[in-house]
Amino acid sequence: MADDQLFEDLPEQDKPLPKGRGAVRLREPERRQMSMQVAALDDLVGDDHPVRAVWSFVEGLDLSALYDVIKAREGEPGHPPASPKLMLALWLWATIDGVGSARQLDRLCRDHLIYRWLCGGVSMNYHSLSNFRIAHMAVLERLLAQGVASMVDAGLVSLDTLAQDGLRVRAGGIEMVHAEGYQPSNYLVDGGFTKNEAIEWAHANGIKVWCPPAQTKHGTDPYAPKKGDGVGVADWRERMKSDDGKAFYRLRCEHECINAHARRMGLRQLSLRGKIKARIHLLWFAVAHNMMRFFALHAKAQAA
Repeated sequence: MADDQLFEDLPEQDKPLPKGRGAVRLREPERRQMSMQVAALDDLVGDDHPVRAVWSFVEGLDLSALYDVIKAREGEPGHPPASPKLMLALWLWATIDGVGSARQLDRLCRDHLIYRWLCGGVSMNYHSLSNFRIAHMAVLERLLAQGVASMVDAGLVSLDTLAQDGLRVRAGGIEMVHAEGYQPSNYLVDGGFTKNEAIEWAHANGIKVWCPPAQTKHGTDPYAPKKGDGVGVADWRERMKSDDGKAFYRLRCEHECINAHARRMGLRQLSLRGKIKARIHLLWFAVAHNMMRFFALHAKAQAA
């Protein structure tokens, strides 16, 4: 009897459950958990991130024309503007990234790590970004010309052959941006867009035009000599009729990739009005594209 009362106050023990699969254990995100994170912006962007190459590229440019017009000087009143070097780097990276709006770029400078890294704590507003974008056409034209010249000097590209390709963009009255100051030896253009007078002019200036003739309405041989053909046109028909001429003209397909790249960067519609602003918009794409080509060609040359 005494043994029965000895453990009467103890709670009953649950029987052990048979072995099996218990509840799933997971690590769930808890975004309201307070924590401290101490890190420099520079530590958050990888050493091999392409934005670093863009910044290094801009640091090596001569931007004295942009700095000379700044009114804020030491010892004088006035709010200091953002560095032209920073503004240029932001718009080049935005162009590569397919960002075409100053308001969108302004938001990214606050919310996106890579743009915050470029800003390095410098505050932005879309008015300043928008104004800078369209205010320096002469600087962009100089950077475009100098960029091409530097690649030629480095042996990365040659100006012996020039290919021209059109790109339809949703805007009217846009003039083509021409490269000036040199004449190529070979000029590859769209078929059917070259007139005989232009071919004769090119021939007289030592330029070979590579352009397939348009098909005739009567189904005659477009390569056959015609009455009234000048020396340049006759030479052009003979050149394009040959297998070597047709093979050389196919090189133009490689240059169509430039327009495809521009579309990937967002060149589908020009939101800026007027020919001058549209030209500036296209210059940003040209400078950004050539910068990326320089990176790729330079890396390839270094690896060779």
